[in-house]
Amino acid sequence: QGLVSQKLSSTAPVINSIIPDHRIKVGDALELKLNETMFSDSVDQSLLIDVTNLPSWIQYDPSSQTIFGQSNIDNLGIYSIDIHATDQDGYYVSQTVQIDVFHELFVNQPLNDKYVFEDQTFFIDISLVFSNYNSNSFSIEVMGGTGNELADWLYYDPESQQVIGSPVQANVGEYEILLVATDEFGETLTESLNLFVENVN
Repeated sequence: QGLVSQKLSSTAPVINSIIPDHRIKVGDALELKLNETMFSDSVDQSLLIDVTNLPSWIQYDPSSQTIFGQSNIDNLGIYSIDIHATDQDGYYVSQTVQIDVFHELFVNQPLNDKYVFEDQTFFIDISLVFSNYNSNSFSIEVMGGTGNELADWLYYDPESQQVIGSPVQANVGEYEILLVATDEFGETLTESLNLFVENVN
């Protein structure tokens, strides 16, 4: 959040409490009740509270001093709204609150079991496995089934988001690969893939 003060003097309103930034999941309702004491005036003038820079899905009810709205998938993103307190002399102070509408991680395209043959290079595209409708806001880590590093004949290329392997006869068998997606807030989601390396002889 940010603070902006303009036309300040000894009689200008002051901010007594900061409204924290809010984060809501897509589909959830926003209800932000403004505290009557969040602003005050040094000479006890009555203050006009106004809210500006509102997106179309957020409204402000001055009678209850409540900012409210119902989010949906079209509202994904971060919004900055401005709250102003103006006294009878026209002096005012403002604070900015950010509303972050996010979608939690989900498995968008589950991976089926993969069957490959020894002595053949293969590629597994994992770019569509996870989503939160903002592909730039999460990372993917690929590891072995026990949470350890991948087998030395397996490689994950984060740029192409492909798991690449070149097994030999000694690698024939069954393997589990774990995919762990982590969003910018540290929330994680795990998906697994069973990989079968078959003998060609």
